[in-house]
Amino acid sequence: MSGAALLGFALALQAVAASPPQSWTGGLAVSTWPSSPIVAVVVGFPGGAADDPRGEEGLTYVMADAIARSAEAAASARAAFLAQVTREAVWFSLLAPSDAWVPAYQALTSIFYGPEIPAPHVAAARATLLSRLAAEAHAPPAEVENEAFRAFFGSEHAWARPPAGLLETVERLSATRVQERFSGRFRPEQATTAVVGPVERAEVEALVMPAPTRPAAARTAVAGVRPGRVALTREVTSTWVATAYPLNPATPALARGLLAHYLEAEWNMIPRDPALFEAVARIEPGPVGDILVVRAAVAPEAAEPWERRILDTIERLGAADLSPPVFQAALGSYRSALSLQLASPENMAQARAEGLMRAGRASDPLDELRALTPAMLTAAVRTLGQPAVLIYGPNLSR
Repeated sequence: MSGAALLGFALALQAVAASPPQSWTGGLAVSTWPSSPIVAVVVGFPGGAADDPRGEEGLTYVMADAIARSAEAAASARAAFLAQVTREAVWFSLLAPSDAWVPAYQALTSIFYGPEIPAPHVAAARATLLSRLAAEAHAPPAEVENEAFRAFFGSEHAWARPPAGLLETVERLSATRVQERFSGRFRPEQATTAVVGPVERAEVEALVMPAPTRPAAARTAVAGVRPGRVALTREVTSTWVATAYPLNPATPALARGLLAHYLEAEWNMIPRDPALFEAVARIEPGPVGDILVVRAAVAPEAAEPWERRILDTIERLGAADLSPPVFQAALGSYRSALSLQLASPENMAQARAEGLMRAGRASDPLDELRALTPAMLTAAVRTLGQPAVLIYGPNLSR
């Protein structure tokens, strides 16, 4: 990366410190796809599982699932509903044919803006979650995910709690407590809505009152992740290496996505290391900014080499720009993966809603890819914060 480019990025970071970037909530995005046989609608609200009171983890998850079940019962059989709870937000999505999406949307809003959730659907949502958590109770991948976030943020941090809660906390949840949490929880002025399909914006606006876009909590620093290394001994047949790097808020979203895509492709390159079972890199929202999360499942004897490989790969990627041919190949691969992902109306609606909620705009990611450069990828790596590392597996020293 040239000195001028580094200076420019440093000045950009100084500007960020002086005038913090803001995430946003509220708004409406409409994408007209005349050839689509269905309409996808995504409605999101800020405030997710991290807002659950301590000891009541899983409360938001049960509430959201009960809402989706209630909407499905109230609508025709031609519509499908889904609730998704992350640590920072609650999302509701529906898929319906073009002649059925309006009553389906009305059924959904009648529930989450209504006075209460029908009790049978609260009971069903809680029972389903309890069954899932019981099945995962002794599954290493589920425990790795939970322990990784405890290592990344510290066990007392709200973001260290699993979004779906724990078996013991969900067992204690009462229907009354879910209804109390629901009361006044969702308000139209906080909704972020994206609609994708054979629709026109005027048609959508007549039904969906666009919420005013307004500033929400600022994300101002490379922080939140607690640097360090945690090793947990478990009698399992594989070892998991999980790392988290805080990303700088000034890094463009697509540069973050390209970084995760490049790392995952490099580690899974064929012929793959026979000691590697899986390597995944993804961008996750954090309490004060996004984080790069890497998780590799490896043979226990390969844990230390793979820990070094993960850290060394990221260090090497920040040392110099990728050559133009390598960068163009990585960009082309990322474009193909993104095109495939966004080819479905539901994924496009989710992407546009998230962009609107978190960045205040719902642009086309494929158009913005053209602006990415090798220097931007290098800068994304060079401005990463210090990593947190979790090693989960058997003790080989005995």
